[in-house]
Amino acid sequence: ACLGDLNLGTEGVESIAARAGFTRVASDPTFPADEPSRTIDHVLLDGLLATSAVVARLPVSDHRALVVEVEAP
Repeated sequence: ACLGDLNLGTEGVESIAARAGFTRVASDPTFPADEPSRTIDHVLLDGLLATSAVVARLPVSDHRALVVEVEAP
């Protein structure tokens, strides 16, 4: 698995992820924290399955946290 605040939009990340053999986990927008309108934080998986993806507001960042639960296939 790979994750990060990549500051890239969904289309750019999906293209890069696919070339590297990863699948991007779909999620709600994460930025800005007050009124999210862009998804720039991503979780990429290879060999694991996402069972849930939640975007949570935390008091410590200008982004919302992307929390993904995974399981082995």
